[in-house]
Amino acid sequence: MGRVEAAMRAEIARDQDCSVTAMRLMGLRAEVAELARLRTSLGDSAPIGTADIRKPRFARG
Repeated sequence: MGRVEAAMRAEIARDQDCSVTAMRLMGLRAEVAELARLRTSLGDSAPIGTADIRKPRFARG
């Protein structure tokens, strides 16, 4: 999914139509959401251990 996101960003940077890539990305996200629902329906409610990679943003002032 990361590669598709990178490809879409590259298309946007080149001012190209990214609708096909965006549809592929939405399909991948839908697939991941379905897998998460399936996982929950099977009784697995443990959090998926992903690191918080967001960078804090501070107000400029």
